Amino acid sequence: MNRQETTADLSARIVTEIARHEGVPPTAVQPVLFDVVDPDALADLFHSPDGGPERDAGAVRFPIGDYEVTVAHDGSVDVEAATDGSRVGGDVRGDGGRTGPIVQAELD
Repeated sequence: MNRQETTADLSARIVTEIARHEGVPPTAVQPVLFDVVDPDALADLFHSPDGGPERDAGAVRFPIGDYEVTVAHDGSVDVEAATDGSRVGGDVRGDGGRTGPIVQAELD
């Protein structure tokens, strides 16, 4: 992911992709991205904290609403329907439990 990639750019791409899947305007996407994942941390994930080289591999995946979002090291965003039937962002799972943010990261 390019260092010029801003939090707003990445967040907008994620929300726009979810909105496209939902067939709604980006402002209607629920739950709100900020309620599920820290967009600043997400944008910074593939940058070296000491100013060294950026990561050139890896991805992070997290659920939001009815979708799983994958953000790759190059900033690409993939949105797919969640496969386990759970919802994230304050909604209730089929087993009656509350859901919460679950993030999987694969960094090299």
